[in-house]
Amino acid sequence: MPELPEVHTVTNFIRPFLLNKRIRSVRSLNNYNKVFATHSASQINKLMSNQKIKRVWRRGKFIVLDLDSGHLLFHLRMT
Repeated sequence: MPELPEVHTVTNFIRPFLLNKRIRSVRSLNNYNKVFATHSASQINKLMSNQKIKRVWRRGKFIVLDLDSGHLLFHLRMT
């Protein structure tokens, strides 16, 4: 599991790269679709395409992206 300072560092690092950008498409690396816990890759791609990233922040050990419509959460899943 990642430690809280690592998540904070990653969040601060990625913020300038993502803020005010639009999501063009979503895909899993190596076609490993189990990373999408609640929807298929195609459903997530349809929901996320063209969404603007308005805020990048952290809640506990999750990285949160505030979008035009909703939120996207990431967990680093480090050991």
